[in-house]
Amino acid sequence: MRTLLRHQLKHTLLVFCTAALFTGCGQKHDAEQLIGDFLDSNLKDNAISGKQFSDLDSTFYVSDSMINVMHDNAARSSIYKGNVKYVSRRSQKLLFMDVSYSDTSGKRTKQTFYLDENMAGVVGVKQTAEHE
Repeated sequence: MRTLLRHQLKHTLLVFCTAALFTGCGQKHDAEQLIGDFLDSNLKDNAISGKQFSDLDSTFYVSDSMINVMHDNAARSSIYKGNVKYVSRRSQKLLFMDVSYSDTSGKRTKQTFYLDENMAGVVGVKQTAEHE
């Protein structure tokens, strides 16, 4: 009886871990696609290469005023077209991912993208670093 329970517990745990792994991988892929589409639509020069994505994580510590600053900074930035479209924040929780890429001149840029928790779109983007 104990052996049967132990076997069922191991099987249930294995199924749960496998499901969690595939869900996490799918979410990361979806976030990468969403960010790639955002860059394609909003960069003045979207001929970028060497995109590298961090793991997808979450935060509750980004305020609405911080998002407004991100929007203002992106509007003043020389890399984005005017009138960048963002989705509205629907909850306190945001997902985020760091992305680095090179432009046609070889300049490397690193940014952090904040997504709504349902991954409907980009809520804000923060310029993290630029390297020649």
